[in-house]
Amino acid sequence: MAGRLWCAFSPVALLVASIGAAGPTTSANAREQPTVTAVGASPPAAMAYDPEALATVLVRPGAIVSKMDVLSWDGVRWRQVTTAQMPRRSGASMVYDTIHRAFVLVGGIDLDDGAVGAERTPAAPFTVTGSGASWHLHTSAPDLRTGQAMAFDPIHGQAVLFGGALIADGDPTSTWLWDGDRWSEVRSTHRPPPRSAASMAFDLVSRTVLLFGGVDIAGGSSGDRLGETWSWTGTDWTEVALQTAPSARLSAGMALDRSSGHVVLFGGDAGASTSSTTTPLDDTWEWTGAAWMLLTPTTRPEARFGALTSSSPDALLMVGGADAHGNQLQDTWRWSGGTWTRDPVAIVTNAVPRRVLDSRPGEGQIGYTWGKPAAGDTIVLDLTRPPADEGAIILNLTGTEPRAPGWIAARPCLVGSRTTSSLNLDADETAANLIIVDVSKSRNVCFDMQSGVHLVADLCRHRDYAEAVHGTGGGPGWWVVW
Repeated sequence: MAGRLWCAFSPVALLVASIGAAGPTTSANAREQPTVTAVGASPPAAMAYDPEALATVLVRPGAIVSKMDVLSWDGVRWRQVTTAQMPRRSGASMVYDTIHRAFVLVGGIDLDDGAVGAERTPAAPFTVTGSGASWHLHTSAPDLRTGQAMAFDPIHGQAVLFGGALIADGDPTSTWLWDGDRWSEVRSTHRPPPRSAASMAFDLVSRTVLLFGGVDIAGGSSGDRLGETWSWTGTDWTEVALQTAPSARLSAGMALDRSSGHVVLFGGDAGASTSSTTTPLDDTWEWTGAAWMLLTPTTRPEARFGALTSSSPDALLMVGGADAHGNQLQDTWRWSGGTWTRDPVAIVTNAVPRRVLDSRPGEGQIGYTWGKPAAGDTIVLDLTRPPADEGAIILNLTGTEPRAPGWIAARPCLVGSRTTSSLNLDADETAANLIIVDVSKSRNVCFDMQSGVHLVADLCRHRDYAEAVHGTGGGPGWWVVW
C-alpha cells in the first residue's frame, strides 16, 4: 500500500452505526442497520415536485443498464422509491404535469448506447411519463438534444421546452409543447437566440413561463454566457427590458417560491467563453413579475452551478450542483421566507485525498515520529485542517503488521477513552475501514491502540457534521465516531 491513498468509495447509501455499545463491534454489524439513500445530485439527475404524493422526486441514472433510480424527498430525508425500467440518460429535464398527473422526462445523453469507452450519444428521441414505480415510454419527443430548459405551464396545461444543444437536425429556436400525449413544435414570431443550459420556471405573478440566461450556441459568439430574461405567454416569446438583472450565466438554479409567489434564482456559472475555468456564483435573485431584485440573505449556499431546483408548497428545494473545481456537491437547501436553510441530510463533499498519518518508518513517517505503536498507546492526529467551520472528517483508517489480534478505537480527543472499536485486526493481516469523526469541538483525533500495529490514516472528505450523520450518510462499512 506504499504511496497509495485509500479513499475510493461510492456515496450512494450511508449506513450509520452507533458505537456506544460496549465491546468491539465490526463493520458487519454496521451493514445490518437501516439504509437511507443520500442524493448525489449531479447534472445527470432531474427533479420535480409531485403534488399528489406531496414529495419531491429525483430521477438519476442507476447502476444497472436500462435502469433509472427514482428517489423521493419527504421533507426530512431522501429515500429510494424504485428502480424504473427506462434507458439511462444524463442531462434529462423533468417537470410534473398537474393536468395529466404525471412526470414528464425528456432529452439528455444515452448512457447505455455503444461499446464501453465509446463516445456518449443522445438518448433515443422519446419521452417518459409516470410516477412512483409506473413509468411509460412515448415515441413522441423533440429533436435530439441535451441542455434543454423545461417548465410546466398550468395556465395553458402544457410542458414548455426550449433550447439545448441539438445533436440531430432541427431548429434550435423552436419551442416545444407537451399536451399530455404528444409534443408539438412551435416556431413563434419572436424567439430567444439559440442557447443551452438556460433556466426556466413558471411565474405565478405574470402567469407566464420565465426563461433566463444560458450559454450561446450560435456561430461566432458560441460559448458566451447570456443574461436576457424572456417570457412565454403561451403563444409567443417576449424579451423583458430591464434596468437591473442577474449577470450573464449558465446553469443557474431557478424555481417558483410558493411562499412568496415569486421566482427565485440562485448561482450559476459566469465563466468567460475564452476560459476553460468555471466561475460559480452564490447570489440570490427574486423575480417580482416585472423586475429582478438582488436579495442578501444572512446565510447562503456555497457557490455552485447546475443545481437542481423544485417548487413545493412550503419551500423552494435546491439540491447539489458543482463547485469551481467540478466537485459534485451533495447538500439539500430550502428557500422559504427569504431565508436559505440547509437540511440535515447527507452532506458530503470531496476533499483532495491526502495522507495525514503514517507510523511506518520505511514509508517516511507522517504525523508520527516514534517506533511502532504498542498496545495501550494513544496516537494523536493533530488537524489544523479542515477549516474551522467544518464539523466532521472522513478517514480511511488502515492497520498493518499487527503483532496479535486486537482493535483500534478512534474518537474526538475531548471524548474519554472508548472500549468500542473502529477497526478490528487479525495477526499479520492488513485491515481498513472508513470512519466519520466529529471534529466540531476538537481539532484532534485520538486513536486508542489495543494491539501493536502500524497505523495509516488518509483524509478522504470533510463536511458539516451537525445532524448529518443521524440516519443518513455514505456507504456500506462506514463507521460513525460520535
